[in-house]
Amino acid sequence: DKKSSQLDFDLKTPYGKNFKEMLDGCATSLIQSGYKREAKADAIECWTVRSYAGDYNPLHAHGCHTQAGLSMIMYLKVPKCIEDKPSFPSLHNASGDIDGFTGLITSTNTIADVYRLKLDAQEYIKPKKGFMIIFPNWLQHCVMPFFGDGERRTMSANFNIRDSKETIQQFKSPTLNKEN
Repeated sequence: DKKSSQLDFDLKTPYGKNFKEMLDGCATSLIQSGYKREAKADAIECWTVRSYAGDYNPLHAHGCHTQAGLSMIMYLKVPKCIEDKPSFPSLHNASGDIDGFTGLITSTNTIADVYRLKLDAQEYIKPKKGFMIIFPNWLQHCVMPFFGDGERRTMSANFNIRDSKETIQQFKSPTLNKEN
């Protein structure tokens, strides 16, 4: 749609710095409480996406500048045609139940999984205004197209993860630390 856009959100403005502090706190809480990892999250970029009928975002993952990273999606505006979808969608018979949803896709871990006919795992998140999801930046995700009036608006961010010195020591290989 000609109205569709992706706009950078400057985290260095006074408002951006306050918002970044809130984002960093949420992501750091996830790392420390959810992963039991003594580390801090640092939002490095943020942007909004405005989508309209027929728009979609193909399968992709995000990057960061550290070995571990997080990504975030926050739903700012959800059109009625997506709000009215069932919370537990049917994926049978091309129901359209996941139109406008965010798909999270994990890939197989080994070649043996392919030979065993093990399918990749999929989860579809129904957008809800004000709802935020934070996930590892390597997680493949996409946005399904929707068909109807209105705008689907999201804000996304990427985070570097900075571990404490103690945590870094736990993950170092003994063969790499011979001089210590």
